[in-house]
Amino acid sequence: MHAKNIALVLFGGNGERFGGKVPKQFAFITDKPMMIETLSRIASSSSVEEIYVVTRKVDQALTAGLIEKYRLPKIKGILVGGKTREESVYKGLKHLHSIGTSARSLILIHDGDRPNIDKSMIEENFKQAYLHGGAVTAIPSNSSVFVSPLGLEVERYLPRNEIYLAQTPQTFRYGPLKKAFDKVHRKHRLDEFTDDASIYRSLKHKVAIVLGEAGNVKITTKSDLALFYEGRRNNE
Repeated sequence: MHAKNIALVLFGGNGERFGGKVPKQFAFITDKPMMIETLSRIASSSSVEEIYVVTRKVDQALTAGLIEKYRLPKIKGILVGGKTREESVYKGLKHLHSIGTSARSLILIHDGDRPNIDKSMIEENFKQAYLHGGAVTAIPSNSSVFVSPLGLEVERYLPRNEIYLAQTPQTFRYGPLKKAFDKVHRKHRLDEFTDDASIYRSLKHKVAIVLGEAGNVKITTKSDLALFYEGRRNNE
């Protein structure tokens, strides 16, 4: 099977912190639900060949209905995720293995509650992952950062000019990514990692940085919507 550019888009959780009667991915944040905003942007990129949506089993039917209603292209499957984000990613990777995905394929992983993803971000992720094997979208920190193991006193400050805040998308060569997840899963350590790049890096693979944007905000509560709208305006 030839190598492809594939997107895994994650929608999980019940959206309690966001509020409302439905999980946040189904809430209308413009004239469309958040889920459709995110998937439409990813599908509009010519760099993306296939999209797999990972969601809770209880949300599968509603997800399928929305995808059909809005006639989204490139979506090849709606997969059931796990109890945690990284478990959901791993289930997505195992599904790709089951359908014979080439080890040379590039897998873009994106949190579905970041609907301000844009084409340039997607294209640069694929470019850097093709060149280096892995890429993580990130923005430089504009705050002072220190370490405090117990949360009681400051142990040391970190050089601010060396600190970056990770976002998604994060993109990797499929073969090495699957091996990294397999190893971490065998050791029951998936929950120790906070994102996909950290798991990929656990096998000493290089990860390039793709500069993100402040407007590529993860929407967790309704207060995050102001940053989403500001980011949308800045990209118009």
